[in-house]
Amino acid sequence: MTGKNTQESGLAATAGTHAGADGAGEQRGQVLVRAQRLGKKYRIYKSPYLRLIEWTLLGGKNLHRDFWALRDVDVELRSGDRLGVLGMNGAGKSTLLALLTGILSPDEGSVETAGNVASLLDLAAGFHRDFTGRENVFLAGQLRGLTRRRMNDYLEGIIAFAEIGEFIDQPVRTYSSGMLMRLAFSVATMVRPDVLIVDEVISVGDAFFQHKCRQRMKELTAGGTALLLVSHSTDQIRTMCNRGLVLDRGRAIFLGSSERAADVYLKHIREREAAAAKSAAAAALSAVAAPGEGQEQTAAEPHRAAGFPPAHAFGYGPADAAEIVNVEVTDASGAKADSFGINEDITLRICAYVKGLVENFGAAFLIRDKTGVDLLGVTSHHYGCTVQQPPAGEVVIFSFTFPNPLREGHYSISAALNRLADPANPRSGLIIHQFDNVAGYRSRGLPDLDVYCRVYVPVQVSVEASKPARG
Repeated sequence: MTGKNTQESGLAATAGTHAGADGAGEQRGQVLVRAQRLGKKYRIYKSPYLRLIEWTLLGGKNLHRDFWALRDVDVELRSGDRLGVLGMNGAGKSTLLALLTGILSPDEGSVETAGNVASLLDLAAGFHRDFTGRENVFLAGQLRGLTRRRMNDYLEGIIAFAEIGEFIDQPVRTYSSGMLMRLAFSVATMVRPDVLIVDEVISVGDAFFQHKCRQRMKELTAGGTALLLVSHSTDQIRTMCNRGLVLDRGRAIFLGSSERAADVYLKHIREREAAAAKSAAAAALSAVAAPGEGQEQTAAEPHRAAGFPPAHAFGYGPADAAEIVNVEVTDASGAKADSFGINEDITLRICAYVKGLVENFGAAFLIRDKTGVDLLGVTSHHYGCTVQQPPAGEVVIFSFTFPNPLREGHYSISAALNRLADPANPRSGLIIHQFDNVAGYRSRGLPDLDVYCRVYVPVQVSVEASKPARG
């Protein structure tokens, strides 16, 4: 079968019900990418000289072996799809992306795409190292077929989202990998693509911007953009995608729900690790046997803290009866802090300005890791801290104090105001106002103990020895 890679309207609007490999069906829209029985092979030579000899031989004798990096893989993306691709190093993920984006041509099967495809496979792709960030924005627009005038309309939005400040007028060779990712992601997503293909690059940078990227991708897919996301993070695939593809040695071993794909991938890793450990143990036994930034600031309102909300926060909710006007993270002494060891007390203060009538008023928070997974959080109602009816014009401060249980890393905080629909049920909270990614802190972990999982819980350990009873 000959390979082809086309961009055409031949994948015209077709809608229907698709059943994944796990049997779940869902209504889906226009087909934007269709790859059928996709395969890519490379010639492997024992030495470079054999390649030259093979080229010059008139008889056409093969001096190589074929290596299939990818074979017999089917992929279909429709508008609004969110497909996550999982696989160990060498599984064929990068080859798949290169085929879907037209960087490589398939040796088997076909690829058809419709619409505008934006990809983030390499941070430096499409950027000239000696051009400034601003110049590279226009260069990227030209590569996508956009006029300078049109890119100029998007320029301020791109700069604001990237948050690299005055560095936009510096050569990109002076950028850190995080700054380069910010600009590349901002450029790729500011003009809404029909298909967005993202390889691991969003793992670069701090937790704040990673959450911001995920929020942008959610907005795009809600508007009909199809997302193909490659990641080693199962939590990221679970939270960002509705379907998952697992590759192993160039072949698809699962296609279905993202939850199930993550389970299959983790099971596959455990099996490979167990096999490797068994092999290493056998080898050891054999050896023994045979020795041998920044958003423009506006004037603060009287009830709002200066500089709040920060540029990396994004808000939800009507904020009609009350709004969050400040969020602070402090240590045990009440001083602002952004770094804590495990079991050191953290106090989170959520300041709410009451604007109108609100009954059974309370607050809540969530702490998330850099993949967007919720780790811990509570609502004030569960602790009996419900304000029955605060007067309009009053600032109410909810304080949450808790010991930091999280392993070393950076974590973001979401804060919310709510009211109880049923005063007798603390689980009946309805959101009034919420800020995701509004604050954060770094956990330093424990200096003398490795924390392997997400949280640290003190464990009592004992060991006993006894002599076996004699018969």
